[in-house]
Parts: sequence; structure tokens; C-alpha cells
Amino acid sequence: MIKIRLKKYGRKQQATYRVVIMPSTSKRDGRAIEELGFYNPLTNESNLNVDRIRVRLSQGAQPTNTVKNLLKKANISIKEEYS
Repeated sequence: MIKIRLKKYGRKQQATYRVVIMPSTSKRDGRAIEELGFYNPLTNESNLNVDRIRVRLSQGAQPTNTVKNLLKKANISIKEEYS
């Protein structure tokens, strides 16, 4: 199954995350299929490629719970057909 999830990068105690498309069986920091944006929890800043996220959701990618919350904050509707 393909997931939209977070990939950690940055220093200790100052982690930031990239929003990526990955197989659900791969490691958290493994190779991503595509990068769709980033999220910085320290400054609560996010930058998402909304068009690509919608395309991937329509193709059947499942967002993780944390990514679902980020999408709701960004006012990207997650229809029932996507989840």
C-alpha cells in the first residue's frame, strides 16, 4: 500500500519533516517515491504541493493520521473515497 507520510530530517531536538509518498513497508527515512512538501513542528510552518497531493489521493494513496491533520489545517478536503 502506498502512504502519504512524514520523513524525518534535521538535527537532534530540531527535527523537521518532509511530506512524502512511500510504500507502507519501507523505513521512515527510506527512499521516497515523491516529495510533496515539508512541515516544521517548531515553527508550525508547512508548505504542501496541494495539486500533487490531490492526484495521489485520487490514485489511492492513504495519508497517515498526522498527515491527515496537516491536510485539514491546510483546508485540503479529504473525501471519504480517499480514506
